[in-house]
Amino acid sequence: MTITVSGDEKTLEQIEKQMNKIIDVIKVNKLEPDAIVTRELALVKINVPDVKGRSDIINCVEVFRGRVVDVATESLMVEITGTSDKIDAFLNLMKTYGIVEMARTGLTALSRGIKSIKIDE
Repeated sequence: MTITVSGDEKTLEQIEKQMNKIIDVIKVNKLEPDAIVTRELALVKINVPDVKGRSDIINCVEVFRGRVVDVATESLMVEITGTSDKIDAFLNLMKTYGIVEMARTGLTALSRGIKSIKIDE
């Protein structure tokens, strides 16, 4: 599970201590912002008003390097991954067509390079 928080060192230390107290938590790792890759996934169902609207939406999806994952007569479902800013920008464009439904994962992250989170066995 990735939990994203911001705060001063004291606050972050307190959060880490509280997480370690939870019985089901096996290990807590603090990832440094400059040494990680973060992504978010969104599935977005968009209203398609007409043929031109469908074409415009598909063009936007391509610009944002997304994928159309479902096509219906009156809607398109799009999968888009990237930074939160990228997804927010895409959603702002799609508001003009009408977002019917949406699901977002929130941030997930891994350390850059060979370093990994290893659980002692």
